[in-house]
Amino acid sequence: MKGGRRERSLEPRSIPQMEYLHRQCQIKGRQEMRTEMWDDIYCRYQGDDSVWREGPSEFVRQKASFFRHVGVEKVLDAPSGDGRNLTYLADEGFEVTGIDISGEAIEKCRERIRRLCPHMMERVTLVQGDLESLDSIARGPFDLILCDFLMIHLHEPGTVLEQFHSSLRPNGFLLLEVPTLDDPHFGHGQSVGQNRFIDGGIDFHFYSLEEALSYLSRFRVCVVDELEFSDPGHGSGYIREQRHSHRSWVCLAQKAVKT
Repeated sequence: MKGGRRERSLEPRSIPQMEYLHRQCQIKGRQEMRTEMWDDIYCRYQGDDSVWREGPSEFVRQKASFFRHVGVEKVLDAPSGDGRNLTYLADEGFEVTGIDISGEAIEKCRERIRRLCPHMMERVTLVQGDLESLDSIARGPFDLILCDFLMIHLHEPGTVLEQFHSSLRPNGFLLLEVPTLDDPHFGHGQSVGQNRFIDGGIDFHFYSLEEALSYLSRFRVCVVDELEFSDPGHGSGYIREQRHSHRSWVCLAQKAVKT
């Protein structure tokens, strides 16, 4: 045991083993299998920074003052991962709930807060849950839902977006990152459907603008930006260990209120 956490064996996992895990997820449809895969990714990362990016996403930084201006207080970070966006938002004064399927990610997020900004813990709630499960979305209503680096891995994006809509207050905001068809990694791996691939045993889904907007039909879309950004390597548990770039749509939408 280390800091209350169970030590895990981190023998190198081959691509065939990762693909086997993926097949088990498909066959059994079990949350614990998906949890195991993401726990493994977080466990294998060595470093003090986030697995995914050195700090909060730039589009989150850019929108923070706007969200304060329009009265946002309660935020859901879904998924919260190891806390790179969550800690920034809490430090900006928002009350943040983070939800992630990985217990390892939740623990790394908690450790990050303790290490960098323990005074913020009172403004943070952390929940382990599967966003593709109908009953696991953290209780709202929220003023804002941030969804960064989730759509790329979803089997049922429509289900998750419906849950987001239900969890927002009237006129609440959704800030959604969606990988485009121009992402440099589009087409890598085995094709398993339109704009869908399995690479290293992990599902990847890329979106045209039309498809992305189709999932926001119950929202009022305020603005869509197309952004290119650079990420560091994500450790030995994920397929990209070297610095690389991505291209995404970033959609700001508002829950439409019937009149």
